[in-house]
Formats: sequence, structure tokens, C-alpha cells
Amino acid sequence: MTQVQLQTPDVFNLLLLYSPLFGRSGSKLPIIVEQVNGVSLVNAAAKFAAVSNLITVKTFEEAPNPSLSPPT
Repeated sequence: MTQVQLQTPDVFNLLLLYSPLFGRSGSKLPIIVEQVNGVSLVNAAAKFAAVSNLITVKTFEEAPNPSLSPPT
């Protein structure tokens, strides 16, 4: 899930959410696993490398990167 910052629309916040089909009783879903604020296409790779253990940026090219394989 992304949230665009209205003052600077080229910057966004990214939330990695965990929302299991069946949650424990009393658990408020979804659960925010990671939150990265102030992300742009220019700083995304460095930002996630510095603060995230779960997200890796491989490319933000405008065209598909033929060296990347499709998900299986």
C-alpha cells in the first residue's frame, strides 16, 4: 500500500501490511510490518536498503528490464 504525499506527489510512503485470512481473536488487522516514508523513484533503492529487511528494489526503469525473470 502506498500513500502519496500531497505536497510533493513524487514522494510516497510505503506500508508493508500483513493481513491473514484468519486472524487471532482480538488482533486488529491489517498489521503494519514495515513502513518506509519519504520514498521517491530517485532514492528508493538506497532508502529500502537502509531501513528494510523485507523489501529490495531491483529496478524502477520505465521499460521492462529483460534481464529480470518473471515471477513463478
